[in-house]
Amino acid sequence: MLKIYHRIIVSTILKKEVRLLPNRYEGWTSKEVQNRMLHLEGKIEEVQRKLQRLSDENKKMKQDLKFFEMLLLEEYHLLLQLLGKDQGGYWMKIHCISNQSVE
Repeated sequence: MLKIYHRIIVSTILKKEVRLLPNRYEGWTSKEVQNRMLHLEGKIEEVQRKLQRLSDENKKMKQDLKFFEMLLLEEYHLLLQLLGKDQGGYWMKIHCISNQSVE
């Protein structure tokens, strides 16, 4: 997944740079071009790290959401038991729906 985003970012940067090259970078020395390339590569690495961090956060949030959803369902089931209204049919329907929505 990261490779796809990397390709998109790199190709977008390269397209912009190639499009701007005749006007903006005309007359640059090879040292200046090399410095600019290093700067852009640094930006790419920074974006990749940020993308990885956000992806990891997203996975953790999905796991947390699944945990809290199951916790809520268990508390709801316990409440129904305490109220004496434990009807397995409702619990099974809710449980089945929650499992389908998480996957």
